[in-house]
Amino acid sequence: MVHFPPPTPINDWDSDEEDGIADQTPLVIDWVNILNVSVAVSSLPGNRFAGARRSLVADIEALKEAAIQDIFVLCTDDELRWCKVGSMIEDYRKKGFTVHHYPMAEEPAVEMCVDVLQNLHSCLQKSRRTLVHCVDGLGRSCLVVALLALYINEDLSPFVAIELVRHARGAAAIQTIKQYYCVLEFRKNWADHVVQQQYRMQS
Repeated sequence: MVHFPPPTPINDWDSDEEDGIADQTPLVIDWVNILNVSVAVSSLPGNRFAGARRSLVADIEALKEAAIQDIFVLCTDDELRWCKVGSMIEDYRKKGFTVHHYPMAEEPAVEMCVDVLQNLHSCLQKSRRTLVHCVDGLGRSCLVVALLALYINEDLSPFVAIELVRHARGAAAIQTIKQYYCVLEFRKNWADHVVQQQYRMQS
């Protein structure tokens, strides 16, 4: 998990300044197969926080070459500024990607998870080539993909869902204990969420 500094005024950060020689290694895009759909996961394109020196221009080109159409961005606005990609969402749109921005905490509420999953599943059902990313591509993005597996495959166990993303992204996927238990408890929390929604509608 990346630990960022406290919130800083926007003017204190040059969001897109190129500092140092860019990392020339290709952006790693991993695909997770769930039933009859596949979703891509990566780290943050163009990340220049701490020791990272990626090129946003080169990474966007890699996404175009992978024929990505929809991008789910789970980073907060502060994270994008800290990583010096403050204009990234607009850059995505200019390049023709459909952007779904969900600024997500490391352990998100079930309401946000369900909202993301419904939208993500809708994209995949339309055969849209879809990417999910946070900063490292290991915590929130892998959490969302593991939850997606449970969302669309009711026969899948949470443990298998976790192994699916770890097989694709490595053993570090699902970064915190709270994220791990978020996967284990998702179906119960989702059911409770549905009951609460029904209660509100009847009130």
